[in-house]
Amino acid sequence: MTDPAGIAKAAGGVGGLERRHFRPLSLKGWNQPHTDYLYSMAWFRGKLYCGTLRGSLIFINLRTPPPRMKPFPIPIPDDPFALDIRAQIWCYTPETDSWEMAYQAPIVKGRFGQEVPREVGYRGMAVFKGKSDTEEALYVCTLSPARSTGPLILRSEDGRSFVPVTEPGMGLGLVGLNSFRFLEVFNGKIYTSPIGGVQKSIDKSRFINSVVNSSASPIVYESEDPAKGKWRPVSISRFGDDNNTVVFFVTPFNNYLYASTFNITSGFQIWKTRGEGPPPYQWQNVLRLGAFRGKFNQGVIWMCPFKGALYACTGIQDGGYDRKNNIGPAAGEVIRIYPDDTWDLVVGTARLTPHGLKIPTSGLAPGLNNFFNGYLWQMYEYEGCLYLSSMDWSVYLQYVPTETWPQVLKNLLIASQGGIDEIVANEGGADLWKTRDGDHWEPVTKTGFENPYNVGIRKLLPTPLGLAVGTVNPFSPKVAVHQDGRWEYVDNPRGGAEVWLGHQSHAEL
Repeated sequence: MTDPAGIAKAAGGVGGLERRHFRPLSLKGWNQPHTDYLYSMAWFRGKLYCGTLRGSLIFINLRTPPPRMKPFPIPIPDDPFALDIRAQIWCYTPETDSWEMAYQAPIVKGRFGQEVPREVGYRGMAVFKGKSDTEEALYVCTLSPARSTGPLILRSEDGRSFVPVTEPGMGLGLVGLNSFRFLEVFNGKIYTSPIGGVQKSIDKSRFINSVVNSSASPIVYESEDPAKGKWRPVSISRFGDDNNTVVFFVTPFNNYLYASTFNITSGFQIWKTRGEGPPPYQWQNVLRLGAFRGKFNQGVIWMCPFKGALYACTGIQDGGYDRKNNIGPAAGEVIRIYPDDTWDLVVGTARLTPHGLKIPTSGLAPGLNNFFNGYLWQMYEYEGCLYLSSMDWSVYLQYVPTETWPQVLKNLLIASQGGIDEIVANEGGADLWKTRDGDHWEPVTKTGFENPYNVGIRKLLPTPLGLAVGTVNPFSPKVAVHQDGRWEYVDNPRGGAEVWLGHQSHAEL
């Protein structure tokens, strides 16, 4: 039998989907103001479900310290709660090629007595059949604003009614928890980890009081009966290292559950367990010190099995430049881990490690040769190829005070590429890359499907319809534009989260 990968290499390519195979399913955030972040996806009962985050740039502007941008890319209201930023779940029906809003977060009485959205984002989704489920149900984990009642896990049997099946914050009684990072399934059980830490003092007048990428309970939790809200901890806190502030992600591979951490001091760690015996389970360390890149690999954002190995993609928080801790800017890497715990550097910076000299097997530098790819964000296999997406912050160059940068940095990153306008025109927008063997990579798009405001591809999901792709696009509904010698906010017809679908047949349309 002829090897398709061999054919692809002989033809000078890796095969798989190309840009021409993708068509838009939804643009402009379903025409909902500030629906700008495609947070989660699931295929459930023959339909595509998409969970959103709303008003992401508004939240970012209220962090401490706030981003240094002038003007700010979008108008910011004095009171964020004056906007309708309730999270939404959208449902796509293939038979009618149509969308409908399946669910929107309710308004509740918050911690300080105000009426607030119960949640502003739906961060993770999983289709799972637990002990009390008569059939598969759709489980969703939420992002709760600090003023609200705390994060929940929701359950739906029909994709229309979403019912909480946990107490706020999983009933742990920990102040400051605001979300669960993921929902992932392994060996008949479902896993998550809560995030959110509290600032030293809580100001009732402030929108945000939690600390980003920290957790009051950095522990892996497991359930075989989530419909009953029964969860138990199955790892020790922080995997025994106080600098591990969050359990970032888990995924199954080679009959183990792998977990990654976030660590701004020495870099991410990866651990694995068989998930057997009494909890907390026995966990083995697989990789540490950010694969020996240290704090420039703060976290493993996503992991994905592909052709007998586990691929992990990395990043620095806040898009590749952690200003609060003065780490970066730097672009993300790709690490490949084998069942025996040996590993390759696939995309990244060559370095000498305790495991020998590591040179990127792809020949690609961090960020897939793009300095502005601060995150390498999502990976999924689809029809024999591994697809990898990014967050590209180059469009923000229009708003950041680059005149304060060191001259050598301005020369290296801006002048050498023809200036900011040229960079945005040529590279603005998230990347989507593909590989058939893990070493030879080609771009599907390097410009966010020709939209520089698509700064990130946050979700990928293989479906029976094709490869679904969801973007982050917070430049909505108005965006700051420099024209006639001054800045002004204008309507942005290319703002808002987008959903694209890739399938070979689309090239024929």
